Amino acid sequence: MSSSGFGCKQPRRAAMTRTLITMLAFSWATTGCSIPLFEPVSGPVNECATTDDCADNGLCAMVGSNLACVSVGADLPGLMMEVRPAINSSAAGVSYLVDVAAAGLTLQGVMSSGQVRQFDPPPADLAWFTGSLRLPEGAPRCGVEAPPDGSFPARAILRRVDRIYGLPAEEYTASIQVEQDDQGAIAQYVFRTQLPRGVYDIYINPELPADCDGGPLPVFWPAQQVDSRTLNFEARTLERLKGRFTVPSTMSVDGWSLELVEPEHGDVISETLTLTQDAGANKAEFDLDFDWTAKDRFSPLLKLSPPEGQVKPTLHWDLSAIGILVSPEGLELSLVELNAPHRHVEGQVLDDEGKTVVAAVGIQSAEIAGDASSAARYSFEVETNESGVFAVDLPPGRYRVSARPVDQRYSFATKDIEFSSGEGCFCGQSIVVQEVTTINGQVSAPGGELVGAASVVAAPSTMTTQRYFDRVLTPQPLRPREAPAQLVGGSFSLKVEPGYFDFSVRPDGASGYPWLVRPRLFVPEGDISTAMDLGDLTVPYPAVLQGVVRDSSGEVLPAAIVRAWLPVGDAGGEDRPLGVIQIGETVSLGDGSYILSLPPSLSN
Repeated sequence: MSSSGFGCKQPRRAAMTRTLITMLAFSWATTGCSIPLFEPVSGPVNECATTDDCADNGLCAMVGSNLACVSVGADLPGLMMEVRPAINSSAAGVSYLVDVAAAGLTLQGVMSSGQVRQFDPPPADLAWFTGSLRLPEGAPRCGVEAPPDGSFPARAILRRVDRIYGLPAEEYTASIQVEQDDQGAIAQYVFRTQLPRGVYDIYINPELPADCDGGPLPVFWPAQQVDSRTLNFEARTLERLKGRFTVPSTMSVDGWSLELVEPEHGDVISETLTLTQDAGANKAEFDLDFDWTAKDRFSPLLKLSPPEGQVKPTLHWDLSAIGILVSPEGLELSLVELNAPHRHVEGQVLDDEGKTVVAAVGIQSAEIAGDASSAARYSFEVETNESGVFAVDLPPGRYRVSARPVDQRYSFATKDIEFSSGEGCFCGQSIVVQEVTTINGQVSAPGGELVGAASVVAAPSTMTTQRYFDRVLTPQPLRPREAPAQLVGGSFSLKVEPGYFDFSVRPDGASGYPWLVRPRLFVPEGDISTAMDLGDLTVPYPAVLQGVVRDSSGEVLPAAIVRAWLPVGDAGGEDRPLGVIQIGETVSLGDGSYILSLPPSLSN
């Protein structure tokens, strides 16, 4: 909701920044700006007649069609603007990012006239991406007619990889199109979509007839530069992975699924094989076809999964690490080594007063005992009973056990355990969870008035985005939950788990004030005080960007979401960007115009 020159026009108020409490029984019909019936708008409003009406470091300037207090200085290096067209727009689904400095505007330093900057973000540099999947001669086609170029109908998923961590994921689907020659015969099958130019991981999935058995397999091509060139992916002859598992007498892999996946996103690049193991046998053989067209660019993972509904581990092996296990008869994998006689592991989730806590318990291996253990990892989840007790049977090794309580009054907790082979229960493994920490504070406007209407958000800080390979082969720390709240009488109270948070106060858009943003707020773990007081916080006067957003054809974009992002360093103080933090958001009007109020700098 925007007003007072900050997105939607309203009648000028006669006074400077002041507290306004009014009941609005109507709404503006302007595109992208509406106020629900009878919604209270309360708190100070940023407006002025002269600079004398502004507090220290503020200057009265024209913002849109109204006067408001703005900041004189700004320090927003690396500012990026995201434009996300409305869902009913012709450009829907294609958001784009603008490097503001690269587009000719730097928000740093002091401007004696105030930080109100005209900025029409350049339209997205879009490309019509066209690709085709071409099969080698003699490859099975499941009855699909072969055009002269050997192409096969397929769809493609493109995931952008040349982005700063923390920005919204960009994923596009290129749909099948059939191109015909002058006689109406099929000339080629292609997949096509419009998307921003950049570097993408491309996953190509053949469109197989319903009765097809043994057709072409999905192709993964990582880190491909995508523009308006046509990319023809020449699939290689399928690879073959043949071998067998040696299975201990205490288990069976009959009915388990075996497949190969690519390491970036975990997409399947093979046929899915259901294993069979005869009763009394200790071997389970496999013979698996897979595509490895981009053989010099990635190493697949072998994935062994239990039947759906069974609480059993899913195992992964890095194919590059187990190549030494290939014999003339194929790949030899011993589940006897990887699954040494299991020990019963039992534990209980408790709070710091010894009361039982119901929780979901995640278990991920760090190292499993056995000669080949460095190549395999697994993870799975169990739930405690009503007494907070969990029980699993695990092979000897090192594990990370995490508990996420159902009751959100408690935070998550993790514990590393290690045990050797032996008889008897490895019991008594208590995981103690603490109550969540309460973050309190009070928020004022620059003139000292309490801010009445604002959202307060503590979002988990953006850490390095990890590949599927890393997630399944390395124990992962739990991320805290996002904690939202609303100001009540100018004060807030947030319940948060331990970790790093990006904290923001987001005043009502009608106020004309920007967000107050504090990145990498650390909430420690352990037996600590359950309260953290941020004290008195002051929302600053804004640095303002205003202009018009357009699509790639030059047409204005009404009702587009316009967001601002800023790179931030890592929590340890290293001088390098680790991710980004959102510092503002608005919606463009019917004529494509927008007004984006930004904090002039990040809060410490």
